[in-house]
Amino acid sequence: MCYYHSSSTSYSEYNMTNISSDAIGNNIIIGEYYGYTTSSSGNQNTTIGKAASYTEKTKRVTLQVVHRFSYLYGELSDYGYHNSEKVTVRSLNLFHISTPNMIKLTEKILAKENGKNES
Repeated sequence: MCYYHSSSTSYSEYNMTNISSDAIGNNIIIGEYYGYTTSSSGNQNTTIGKAASYTEKTKRVTLQVVHRFSYLYGELSDYGYHNSEKVTVRSLNLFHISTPNMIKLTEKILAKENGKNES
């Protein structure tokens, strides 16, 4: 099942349709934050975004990208805030990120960027 979420509806007012689950078997909630990671030859990329839509035919979720992180052999090499990019990912590759954790993550990124600007 898929749950659609907007700021004007409560959790009990979600519209439900048939949809695939995330990586640990929980229902995808449109409007919530999810992430996924890819890895190749020591490079690891993590993308976090807000679930915007779901395509039944391909079982893919479109994310509105919020953050991207790049790691080289486990060390953070690049990070950033994105707001215009969209990606489409298989729902089984996604992991949910709660709103409190999303707020903490954004605060950490802003703090790093402010520190970088002061140097």
